[in-house]
Amino acid sequence: MEIIVTYAMLGVIASQEKVRKRKCKQCGKLFVQDNEFQGFCSEDCYQVFAWRRRK
Repeated sequence: MEIIVTYAMLGVIASQEKVRKRKCKQCGKLFVQDNEFQGFCSEDCYQVFAWRRRK
């Protein structure tokens, strides 16, 4: 019985993780939402995007 409960809990945790992840606007990599770069997985992707927009 314990095993079933743990798997069910893991499933819930995994589905919550999927919701919080989003695609990077620059490289398309999935990343966890809570970082300071709006819609980008890292500062590098953010810089590349900003640089391209300035050109």
